[in-house]
Amino acid sequence: MAWTDDMRLYFVISLVFLAFAAAPAAAQTETVFCHDVARDMVVRTTAYDCKGVVVDEAEAARIRERRAARVRRAIKEEPPAYEDTRIGGSGTGFFVAADGTLLTNHHVVRQCAGITIETAAGNSGKAKVSALDEARDLALLQSDIRGQAVARFRNEQTLRRPESLIVVGYPNRGMARVQPIATTGEFAGYGPPAGTIPRFAMLGEVRRGNSGGPVLDANGLVVGVVFGKRDTVAASKAMGAPADDIGYAIPSGVAIAFLKAHGVNPAGGFPGATPLNGDAVFQTAKGFIARVVCWKQ
Repeated sequence: MAWTDDMRLYFVISLVFLAFAAAPAAAQTETVFCHDVARDMVVRTTAYDCKGVVVDEAEAARIRERRAARVRRAIKEEPPAYEDTRIGGSGTGFFVAADGTLLTNHHVVRQCAGITIETAAGNSGKAKVSALDEARDLALLQSDIRGQAVARFRNEQTLRRPESLIVVGYPNRGMARVQPIATTGEFAGYGPPAGTIPRFAMLGEVRRGNSGGPVLDANGLVVGVVFGKRDTVAASKAMGAPADDIGYAIPSGVAIAFLKAHGVNPAGGFPGATPLNGDAVFQTAKGFIARVVCWKQ
């Protein structure tokens, strides 16, 4: 069959179309440096999956160094808040009254020459101890800084294993936290007191820096105050097998009694029929959470 001019034209057009169609498909699978402008960070991904701006390797390196510099500035040692002092440790606290009253652990503020707090919103200032209970490892702080919200409490005696719990605070993972994080766990039951400190156990990660922070239920109500964790390494050696992370908290009933004994009437609440998701609980907690820094000479 002889080719007509129309057939030849159609054939050429088809080849051109296929060439252009194939080129973008190949390009879509190419690995590129993708700049997420909103978070100002670079990831390696395919051109198809890149939701930001494709940049070259040199620009990617500049963006990464810029981000790293910001992180270094954020975690560098803070200038002394009190003359001739240094940071001796840090923990977590949370607002229990609208007048700037915070609850934390006694051991977080023990032997401090001065104390500062910083809220999740970035407001910071000095605080002073207004009440201590060493036997129950609790302390009240007073500050001119106000939280955006006040924590509400639930009687922890209604907890049942394995109810989900959320710990919000400033855990130390090799560097001081500049923003709070949330970790999930579950109620594991009551244990004998740690010395004189009443406690319940929870499965989940708790680290230094979480001390004094709230343990929350699925409605964002405080059911405990973090004060310690099991020595997982020692427990693993003793058991001859990997041991679960276990944290310990002072029951909310003990904390409520301490607050009332010192003139604070804490807000209460009851478990809701519809639990919040973890992010909603975290956002609620950010309104009343604070980092507590102990300055020592």
